[in-house]
Amino acid sequence: MKLYLQQFWAVAFNAFKVLLGDPLFFIIYIFILGGTLLIAALPGFTLGGQLHLVIEQILALVFLAGAFMTVISATKVMGEDLLQGMIATILSRPVSPTVLLFGKWTGIVMANAFMLLTAIVAALWATRMVKVEHSVEILGVVVYLTVILMSLLIGVIHHYFKDGNFFKFVNILLFVLLSVSFLILNFWGYNGEANSYGALVDWSAASAFLYIFMALNILAAMMITCSVLFNITLVLVAGGIIFFFGLFSDFFLGLLFTQTSFLRASFSLFFPDWQMFWYPTLSDASIFNSMLYFISHFSHSLFQSCFYIIVAIIFFEKHEVKDI
Repeated sequence: MKLYLQQFWAVAFNAFKVLLGDPLFFIIYIFILGGTLLIAALPGFTLGGQLHLVIEQILALVFLAGAFMTVISATKVMGEDLLQGMIATILSRPVSPTVLLFGKWTGIVMANAFMLLTAIVAALWATRMVKVEHSVEILGVVVYLTVILMSLLIGVIHHYFKDGNFFKFVNILLFVLLSVSFLILNFWGYNGEANSYGALVDWSAASAFLYIFMALNILAAMMITCSVLFNITLVLVAGGIIFFFGLFSDFFLGLLFTQTSFLRASFSLFFPDWQMFWYPTLSDASIFNSMLYFISHFSHSLFQSCFYIIVAIIFFEKHEVKDI
């Protein structure tokens, strides 16, 4: 058992390191941070609902970017390894297909978690910037941009004097500096005025990203399965189809089955439905009901993820037997 856990952690952590040091991951990372600032800075006629509008736009941005990165991640840690023969080398150690595929999936989950933690910090920072309806907090914008530019500058200097992966170093540095700067900034109020700690921030917005994380975990498991079955080009195509199908799957199932149909409920267990992970407004619900909502969606996400990884294992083992 100890050996399996060691192998699992080694596979997962290696996949995580590969993704963290990937240039495309860095580009998506910067895209999310820049897009968050742009959303916060755009003017709009919100009639006092600017916080809700900004959070929903950032959630949409993060989900789209995260889904794209998840599809690419599966091709990086699974598709390319299969293409280059690395999987056969790993299995010869030996490592079981179960450990390998669950480890690869966990590595993608870890990378998504890292990306979403940074997105949460950026989103909470954005809620501070737009707290006042008719203006954007200048202090928050200046510090936000300064931290990003400083991280890039330090990364360039570090890469010049020392060996190492530039993208991995900057990704980690961005998360650390953004988090620390945000926590320190909250000792001051709007544009440096005196205020209680974090009074400008809508802290409840962070919980919405947990549901995005659950949806991305399902997508990661499905893409691992596709990577076992198809080549990289077809995996990318399948990723686009699965993503867009998941947006409308509830509608499609509604055309085929009635709302209370057993078949509809059965199909819903296995087909992705991204709409169900869009965090609703729970201001009128009790904490208990909110926890039930979270637990039910977490269970659904875990079930679907494990189901698709098990399917991947079955096909992977058949593929290995055929090659032998």
